[in-house]
Amino acid sequence: MRFYRIFLVVVVCLLINTNKVYSATNDQSKFGTSTDYSESYTEDYANGVELAFPHYKNEELGRFLATIVNSESFDPIKIRSLREIESFFALPPIDLKEGQLAIETEQYAYEIDPTNGGVYFHEKQKEEKSLPLPTAEELKDRFSSFHNTFLENIGIDSSQILYKETSFTLLQAISNPEMDPIEETIPVVDSIFTYALRSLDGFIVEGSYAKIVSNDFNQIETLELVWPRFQLYPQLADFCSRNNCFLKDQEELKRQILAKVKQSANGNEVNIKMAVVLRPILNGYFTPSMRVGVMPNNNEAGEIFYVELIDQEYPDENEKENPLFVELSSFNVEEQDGNVLIKWETATEIYSMGFYLWRAQAKNGTFVNITRVTDQLLNSEGRISGASYSYKDYNVKNGKTYYYALEEIDSSGISTIHTDFIDSVTIQHRHF
Repeated sequence: MRFYRIFLVVVVCLLINTNKVYSATNDQSKFGTSTDYSESYTEDYANGVELAFPHYKNEELGRFLATIVNSESFDPIKIRSLREIESFFALPPIDLKEGQLAIETEQYAYEIDPTNGGVYFHEKQKEEKSLPLPTAEELKDRFSSFHNTFLENIGIDSSQILYKETSFTLLQAISNPEMDPIEETIPVVDSIFTYALRSLDGFIVEGSYAKIVSNDFNQIETLELVWPRFQLYPQLADFCSRNNCFLKDQEELKRQILAKVKQSANGNEVNIKMAVVLRPILNGYFTPSMRVGVMPNNNEAGEIFYVELIDQEYPDENEKENPLFVELSSFNVEEQDGNVLIKWETATEIYSMGFYLWRAQAKNGTFVNITRVTDQLLNSEGRISGASYSYKDYNVKNGKTYYYALEEIDSSGISTIHTDFIDSVTIQHRHF
């Protein structure tokens, strides 16, 4: 029997409930795409941009940004060092070297990332624990309450959260899909987790999230936290008075967005969503940006891009680009017993929630006609220092050559396919 980790609810949370995130933005303010248009597709890109554009006034947003620019930086988190992690979780203190950022023992692993406000803690389990799905459903509210209290204890209260959901990690054992008949067991709950996205007065703080995992009451198995100190880019003060910030004209902003939408859509019918976000840029600072999602109505991956709301020049133009959520160090495929073993390693996993694997029978950089191998999201470990993964693909045929690529989903639902790490294998030893 082979265990497949089926991250059903994470898929719902990130892919379907990405709409809920936009809805939450729209409910709390006028700075997100209206839910009236959030599901529509169009080939009229100009009209699509007009309908998706949030209904805010520059004066209203400018006054809000001015209050942030003229205020001190904000950091609510109470655990920012290895010693504070040890104290908070009542761990035995370890002798530390100067500059040390990570510790791993037989029982615990924990680390910090000062640049991105990252905190990671994991208690290694000596034995597997699981709950029947109906039992977990009954206990879900108790776990949610426990996780909410934990968030408050580390400095995160409800006013800082835009969106939060408590869900399950499911395990199901099935036999080799090539065997007949396929044997399946009843899914069980491996752990219960709460996932929260950060907000500042109703605005999404891009890339900031908390994920808490438990498989027992009053015990935190894993904490993944990216919640950096909040401060706007200092030079934005040049565009702000005491009571207002001078934003880009909305019609000019729409023209810039439309140009990028046309390039991204490439003639396809697309869905367009937008939200004003506070986006991390260089050296831990944030800037107000319009996040634009362009999702085609076919099997191709969509694109997320940002357009600045203030005409601010940055010292290094490259540092304005989106942060690299997963840095891959290797991605390899090989034949094993007539199947394909896929292995990959990450050097860092900032803001990552999980992975999909893609397969094609021809190497075409656009991945138009490929098949997604994994129906469900493969949960990332969220380690700041990276991790190792493997997955076996049984649905292959002898004599065929297959190309594989890795797709990563970040904490905001943004998809990145790592086309620079495509690998291939030819099946030669399959006997059934």
